[in-house]
Amino acid sequence: MSSAQPIRILIVTEPDQPTSYLVNQLARCWHDAGFSVEFTCTLDAPNRADVVVLHLDKTLVPDPYLEFARRHPAHVNGNARSISKELFSQHLVDPSVGTDHPVIIKTKSNYGGMREDSRRAGIWGSVRLSRWTTKVALTKRAISPGIRNVAWRNVTSLGDYPLLDSSRDVPAGVWDNPHLIVERFCPERNDAGAYVVRHWFFLGDREFSRTIASMRPVTKWSRMTEAERQISREEWWDVEVVPEAVVPPRVRSVREDLHLDFGRIDWAYHEGEPVVFDVNKTPSFRLPPAGESELRRRILSLLSDFASGVNAIALKA
Repeated sequence: MSSAQPIRILIVTEPDQPTSYLVNQLARCWHDAGFSVEFTCTLDAPNRADVVVLHLDKTLVPDPYLEFARRHPAHVNGNARSISKELFSQHLVDPSVGTDHPVIIKTKSNYGGMREDSRRAGIWGSVRLSRWTTKVALTKRAISPGIRNVAWRNVTSLGDYPLLDSSRDVPAGVWDNPHLIVERFCPERNDAGAYVVRHWFFLGDREFSRTIASMRPVTKWSRMTEAERQISREEWWDVEVVPEAVVPPRVRSVREDLHLDFGRIDWAYHEGEPVVFDVNKTPSFRLPPAGESELRRRILSLLSDFASGVNAIALKA
């Protein structure tokens, strides 16, 4: 590839993909850096890219997409076929053994399985439990054990990951459901008692880490209070984009095992040991409110540095 020519980046997405993903911010950074950036929703695009970025919000990427990416000089996540939780979970619970430790029910698929559910045709194609219906489905007095177990056996997505005191409280239908897993709940808590989740972002040879914390056991931005979010925003002033973030080998090995060039891994320390919670190759990203202009400029500057990680990938061409 001639250095006189701008790097041509082709981002492969799905139709009607929202613009709330980190890749949309990166695309702006690449454009500002003088790269040629194009989005496509098909595999019919002519071979005019130096780097193909596979950005499909799917747990399992169909082979034609992987093959398309590999036909180009360089690619991002062209070898990342699956991010199913069963591939990296360290604390899966065996129903024949059980545990007295608190447990959490999760979908094997990313994002509670809801992306996959949205693609299933027909009303009988999926059974989704929202946050409220999940609680009802776990209440023994609400419905008979038989109905409850049948319901859990057919669940394909969860609006919330339920926590239970032990594996004895897990409905039998969960164990029979190929879409679900049960893990030991292994959180990290800070001095204030909040539950901490560490986010490790990476693109090529550029990385950064940050944390979020909430008094809710399953820590998600959507469930944090505004005060908790503000603390998280202030942490951006301490974030630095580096060639190698301070991440334990166990966490770093998950990226390597799943063949990820770009994404985010959520993890924490539990009793001094690193535990991986989630892997996402299509992370979303929220800029601070428009009123916080200084912080927005700070984050946009960090993202510009982070976006340069594509250069190391393009050099492989």
